[in-house]
Amino acid sequence: MEETLIEEIVLRYRRLVPMTTHGEHLLFMKVKHAHMMHPLQLDALLIATDEDLVHDVEGIAQHFDTAAGVYRELFWPRYAAACGGQCNHTGH
Repeated sequence: MEETLIEEIVLRYRRLVPMTTHGEHLLFMKVKHAHMMHPLQLDALLIATDEDLVHDVEGIAQHFDTAAGVYRELFWPRYAAACGGQCNHTGH
């Protein structure tokens, strides 16, 4: 279910930003890894405004460090789920 939502989010992003240099597979893996480390509200992100969806997907692609499992450069997704202190970060 989550992978299907992530795939739909990535496909919508690619329709909105067709000239992106990020490939579908890379975007899928980045969003999936980001979601695994710091949960995203995938249902809400899928139906978010175009601006919010592009912000979050582009931001994840550019600022999520997959090796460390953290966001860099003060980025935080608008559709990040509240983690209840379970994540190791200071993003919210």
